[in-house]
Amino acid sequence: RFKMSLCVCVGFDADEKVFVVSASRVAEDSPCASVVQKTFGDFKEFREQVLSRFGKDEKVKRACSKLFPSSGIFGQKTSERGPALQSFLQALIDIDGLQNSFLLRRFLGVRVDVYYHTLTLCPVCTLTTRHKANFIPATVERVNDSVYLKATCDLHPHEKDGIESHAMRCLISSNADLFEKWIGAVCVVSGKLASCTQLNTLLHTLKTFTPSVRKISLSESGKLITEETLEQACANILKQHKAGKGITRRRLLLRFSDLETTDFEGVNKLLLAALPLTRGHRIGVELCSDTMCAVAQLKNSCFLSPRVYPIVVHFVDNSNIIESRMSLVYALGELAAFNNMRVCVDVNVSAPFGDVSLCYDTLRSKNTVRAIVFTSFRSRGKQHRVAKSVGRRLTTAAETDGTQVLVDEDNDVDLNLLLEHVCRCSSGELGVDDFFSVSSIALLEALLLIIGYGRYPISSSPMGGCVAVLIDLDDETVSLNRIVDMDTLWERAIPHVSALRQKNYGMIAARAAFTEGMKAFKSCLRPGMAEKYPQLSVDFSQKTLKKLQYVLGKAQIVCVRRQIDSASFDAALIADTFEDSNIRMEVVSLIEDQIQSPHAHTHTQQKRRATATSTTTTT
Repeated sequence: RFKMSLCVCVGFDADEKVFVVSASRVAEDSPCASVVQKTFGDFKEFREQVLSRFGKDEKVKRACSKLFPSSGIFGQKTSERGPALQSFLQALIDIDGLQNSFLLRRFLGVRVDVYYHTLTLCPVCTLTTRHKANFIPATVERVNDSVYLKATCDLHPHEKDGIESHAMRCLISSNADLFEKWIGAVCVVSGKLASCTQLNTLLHTLKTFTPSVRKISLSESGKLITEETLEQACANILKQHKAGKGITRRRLLLRFSDLETTDFEGVNKLLLAALPLTRGHRIGVELCSDTMCAVAQLKNSCFLSPRVYPIVVHFVDNSNIIESRMSLVYALGELAAFNNMRVCVDVNVSAPFGDVSLCYDTLRSKNTVRAIVFTSFRSRGKQHRVAKSVGRRLTTAAETDGTQVLVDEDNDVDLNLLLEHVCRCSSGELGVDDFFSVSSIALLEALLLIIGYGRYPISSSPMGGCVAVLIDLDDETVSLNRIVDMDTLWERAIPHVSALRQKNYGMIAARAAFTEGMKAFKSCLRPGMAEKYPQLSVDFSQKTLKKLQYVLGKAQIVCVRRQIDSASFDAALIADTFEDSNIRMEVVSLIEDQIQSPHAHTHTQQKRRATATSTTTTT
């Protein structure tokens, strides 16, 4: 793997307004790596990102404070700043922690080979041979124009005659440029990403940064839980939740989920019992469309409470699309009878993807639907088949004569395929360029507090999906990303969002952050959009805030994401997310078990190595 060793030269153009940065690799076969143009403002922004991400390192502090040129009114000229900026960049390159960082490579325009390091689960150990979770180090890398999650397990033969065989080689995205654009800001500043390489730090992160959407399962072993069990689960979550005082308190969304039950009366009874236990917090009810429809028809339905929001989970049946769509239509029709109802619909599809155009048109036409989530999932049986395929390839690797190239083509969770499929089914209303990183939704944190919804810490890993926002402006439906460059806006506003998360902020701090966000918003507007849509200018007047609240209330969010499973697990997907999930809760208990019994885990590894050696000798 290429390890960066660069020599940087900083010059300037003929007008002495733009710096020309050339990064040359110290290698015989590649004399020049890149040439990019940067303004002094770009250097200042880069310096802030370096301090935000690596500010604890004394060498970084020294380089950013003593070597960076002044920027005051009587600061240096462009010609004088060039040598100082060259020394500043070269000092950063000489620091070990920064040499191969995504932040420095992207600024210099040097191709990124390794995006980040993380932990994953060995699919062979977890699903087939041991049936026990085995966390192994992994990397997310760029290979040609695709992005792969790669890992090697010590319990399996992984090299034979110079051929490298990965226990996991999972295709994440077939469009590396799009993937790099979405994860850029998070790889630059996310401190949580650095915690994904060790079990201890990952466990600490998962327990410290509790999600604002907490999940409670309504059934155990195929039966509904009792009211006593429900009360205990709510009490445990509220005890873990640290609330502030007054307007600054953090809010929770408790998501009660059961996708298999048909006992709609029992579900409604449990939800009514949960209302007095969860005062001050909103409730999300996650049910399949048939059960949701039946609960909505009850006279004492839980949806009569304004704190309860439905999350309809719809599985697309490729063999009977019309009938499966009708159950969704019935559920939405019953929910539309409630005043001010806001519905989120999670459409689950599996490869090969069926036609979802009817489903998309139905959801877009419903005023009650605010979020449409297309989720790509793999069944448990599919995961087992992938694990067995990997195991067979690894066994072949131990016996190969050096002529076989091993690639696990079955382990494919390419999100780009589902994204393009959804765009085709939207009949041209959506394009790939309309989607941006789902992490940008965190920009709503300050806005939600200002317009009266409360304080909701929102974060989501960009590796898990993308989102498009459709808003109504002047009787015209427009994609938000066509008006403003959302990925650039998120990158510029993320320092202010990070500052808010570090303190228990109130209205004044939220307005200050929102003001900075609006400045960044105006700077990221697409050409001609400010003149075409003058209502985009936002202040803090009551009239403007009501208009903004109305626009947000009419907007529809279309999200495309993939479901995390054991055959494509990435710790980064659960370390930086506001949403609780079954695999997140399961991973916490698995890590605790593996940390508490390291000797047993080591003994198992030694025993399997000895068994493998004995089998090879016998053969």
